[in-house]
Amino acid sequence: MCVKILKIQIMKKLLILFTLITISYFANSQNFDSLINIVNTTDEDSIKFETLLRISDTYYSIDDSLKFEDYKNQALELLNSNDELQTLDSYIILYSYFEKFNTDLSIFYQEKAFEKAKDIEDYEKYCSIGNLLGYYYSMIGDNQKSIEILLNVLKTIEEKKLYQFYQSTFMFLGFTYRNMEKLEKSLEYFKKSLEYSDTVANYLYFHVTLNEIGNIFNTQGNLDSALFYHKKALKIRENGADTIYLSYSYNDIAADYKDILDYETALFYYKKCIEINKSNSDTWGLSITYGNIAQCYIEINDMENAKSYLDSAEFNAIVINMKPIYHNLYSVKYEFFEKQNDFKNALENYKLHIIYRDSIFEEESNNQILELEAKFESEKKDKELIKAKESEKRKNTIIYSFIVIIIISLISLILIFRLLILKKHAYNLLIDKNEEINQQKEEIQTQRDEIEERNFQLVEKNEKIEKQQVNILQSITYASRIQKALLPSFKILNDIFPENLIFLKPRDIVSGDFYYCKKINDLIIIAAADCTGHGVPGAFMSMLGITLLNEIVRYSEIKSSSEVLNELRNQIKVALRQTGQQGEQQDGMDIAFCAVNSKTLEMSFAGAHNPCWIFRKELRVKSEELIVKSEKLVLKNDKIAENELFTFHFSLFILEADRQPVGIFIKEKPFTENKFQLQKDDVFYIFSDGFSDQFGGKSNEKFKTARFKILLQEINQKTFSEQKQILENKFNDWRGDIEQTDDVLVIGIKI
Repeated sequence: MCVKILKIQIMKKLLILFTLITISYFANSQNFDSLINIVNTTDEDSIKFETLLRISDTYYSIDDSLKFEDYKNQALELLNSNDELQTLDSYIILYSYFEKFNTDLSIFYQEKAFEKAKDIEDYEKYCSIGNLLGYYYSMIGDNQKSIEILLNVLKTIEEKKLYQFYQSTFMFLGFTYRNMEKLEKSLEYFKKSLEYSDTVANYLYFHVTLNEIGNIFNTQGNLDSALFYHKKALKIRENGADTIYLSYSYNDIAADYKDILDYETALFYYKKCIEINKSNSDTWGLSITYGNIAQCYIEINDMENAKSYLDSAEFNAIVINMKPIYHNLYSVKYEFFEKQNDFKNALENYKLHIIYRDSIFEEESNNQILELEAKFESEKKDKELIKAKESEKRKNTIIYSFIVIIIISLISLILIFRLLILKKHAYNLLIDKNEEINQQKEEIQTQRDEIEERNFQLVEKNEKIEKQQVNILQSITYASRIQKALLPSFKILNDIFPENLIFLKPRDIVSGDFYYCKKINDLIIIAAADCTGHGVPGAFMSMLGITLLNEIVRYSEIKSSSEVLNELRNQIKVALRQTGQQGEQQDGMDIAFCAVNSKTLEMSFAGAHNPCWIFRKELRVKSEELIVKSEKLVLKNDKIAENELFTFHFSLFILEADRQPVGIFIKEKPFTENKFQLQKDDVFYIFSDGFSDQFGGKSNEKFKTARFKILLQEINQKTFSEQKQILENKFNDWRGDIEQTDDVLVIGIKI
């Protein structure tokens, strides 16, 4: 992406060279005859060499391949036959010349220029060319060679104190490690590049580095930070004249929106990027961006447009012929064929994707890179150690020399100047001490100012955070009011079954559990649902569940409770776009759904994980005494004597639920309808798993279903106001100081 930056310096050189040629030899001659005449008449090999390349380049631009090759070969033969022509400027011209149509030869002459710059000790050009060469090797997938070159450049910067190149070299190291998918290392070098942005005149590196930090955050999934850095770079680039950087920003911002599933905005930015790429003939950018657009259309199932853009991406990839481009292309083609269930082509493209990926990220290369890094750091430490020893040696020599001089001076002048020396020595010590005190005072003052500034910033940040927390809490509280408003009124239930209980205890302000009640002709619909999650995510699911139930019971004739759950599952899958593919969300809900005929008292029940418990009084009479049915329930970890029985005056009927959620599931099957004939004074309960899953007690364990069953057995014949208070007290006593685990919902109704 940043080849453009270093090209600026190189192209300036080319411009000067060609301008000199034009002024000295071309004048007003702009046709081929004039150029050929220069070749035939000039005695200067350098002029002939440059003119031959210019003629060749002109024929290339008009697609005359034979004459293009002829003049190119003449220029290279001239270069190879003349040692004096093999200069740094010639190699710079050649690698820029070959860049547009032969990457291998361009890199070959970059290597030549790199070596020549070192031979003639032009270390500034050595660093500039080395940075560009390292970047090119990274782009063709040879990351080991890229790291080796860039570390040599870094060593030269330190040895020759060419600190103005730190910013660019750190940036190119960041590119290479990013291409190797070593994101933390890449981010480290990009941040180092930013550290030098204020002290280096080349401001171009600053916005490029900002943009690449955004790319790192995108790859790590931190999309908020990615958008922040990308838009910060875009703001700088919008004020510049070079449109190619705008295309990079549009492409990267589009990628951010694509990852947050805003495909419409993503396509908007990608297409802006395409316009610039076409105007700049940026084949690399066109291939990448066409592939990205194809990915967006694949995600929204527009396979016709996806195919069109994928073909364009492949055409441009073939033109460039670089490993990273093919790596990206075959990944998108794999997604395209997999989406169409064309598994044969999907597998073929996936294999190609893996082949290019392994070629770029091979283990041996990574190990060699680590060895280069270790060698670089070791050499750096050795040089620092040698420098420190030499400094210490010089220091000792100076000290010893000074001592000898002092001793000689004292021997010569001790009698005459002893008093003067002592006074002067005391005076010098006093001045040094005063300077030291003043310096310390200034440092303390500076540190105090910094501390005050930081304290002020911390106070501002804390106030901002507190304000945000208040706003968030107010928003969630208001959302709670909306959720409560959506919950159905129990007036219908109270009119028919006046004795009822609703115990709803959200874990957070808003709840993922909800109750439902509605009258359809003679049917009273009652449901208790537990949605995936709790808090805000659970609340969203609960509002979706309420809305869908309203739609189902409003427009569908309810034949059975199981049909309602089957339809609810279908609509949830549609609403959440659940197809059963690996990696998609598995959100849904557990529910106990009852439909009671108000005339016949026949109950139709269907459940997803959550059952219905029905308690009925036993009225058998023997010898004028009530004979009660007894049941012994033993809980794990509870100590109950062998002869101890819990006795209750009722029978317990359990209507079991299906072991599947209302939502996407591996082994889906139709929900089961359970019919039960209710009688007067029967009490039935439906509930979520929040009560039984609560941790607490002496052993910090779950309350469990068995304990919950015993609790309802003990209280079901009490008034519902008493039952609600008992449930509240029991839950709080069991929980103690432990945080509430989940939302809690219990519904009880007496016939």
